[in-house]
Amino acid sequence: MLDLKVSRRCEFYADDQLSTALIFVGKNNDLNEYVVLALISDSSFFTASYDQESWIKLREESDFSSDDEFIAELCDPKITISIERSDDVQVKWNRPDEDGLKFEFCTMTLCPNTVGIFSLVDALLTERNNHYENLTRSDVVIADMERKFELLSKYLQKVEEMDEYRRNLSNTLISKFVAIQNKNIC
Repeated sequence: MLDLKVSRRCEFYADDQLSTALIFVGKNNDLNEYVVLALISDSSFFTASYDQESWIKLREESDFSSDDEFIAELCDPKITISIERSDDVQVKWNRPDEDGLKFEFCTMTLCPNTVGIFSLVDALLTERNNHYENLTRSDVVIADMERKFELLSKYLQKVEEMDEYRRNLSNTLISKFVAIQNKNIC
């Protein structure tokens, strides 16, 4: 199963037309490999697979020591993506430096292929279902919290009523005590 790590969108010019690409990077846990998928707005589909060794090489060439750092960088919205398209697609990840200039830190070459489309759609549906499940779960939690808040406000109201009753009782007792004392003194 494909576990999506990166989902990005970019626009580029191909044949003097503005095109859009959806780029996904995921880990195929069954095969222990990383897969890069690009779906172009003209309905073409490109993929690249990286076994563990080639993924580590790509990551190290990009100056990252861990997958988590590398994936976080690929997800960063400050990182721009440029695409060059011929028979294959080159996805270039560009990072701004301190002066605002951009430099390429990673290039991935993807070949035309439709093999990974099922895995991608499956991963997207799984992610969508998880999102809705979490949303539903959070709605239930919110409803439960609202119910508890209502109960708490009722308890608080009862506490305020009891406190007022206590104050009234205390005042009544004090006034009766004062009245008894006044009778005893006279």
